[in-house]
Amino acid sequence: MLVVVFLFVFSGSLFGQAASGNERFDQKQYVEAANAYERIPVAQRDIGIYNRLGISYHLSNQLRAAENAYRSGLRLSQNNANVLNNLA
Repeated sequence: MLVVVFLFVFSGSLFGQAASGNERFDQKQYVEAANAYERIPVAQRDIGIYNRLGISYHLSNQLRAAENAYRSGLRLSQNNANVLNNLA
């Protein structure tokens, strides 16, 4: 029972960070979006998170961090057209 509660709270927190990042991203608050995405544990990030993290960094002129985020995403999906396009 305790494990189920822990997983529920943890996944809710994870979802909350992604939702917060997406909300900030949609509001063009890219620094805040990147901060929210960065709070998601690396093991829980998917290609979409890495892509939006990269875009957030790119649009806040943090180009090295953007490149790192895109490359991290490509480790999950080597041929992802969106990430490859954003990295180019």
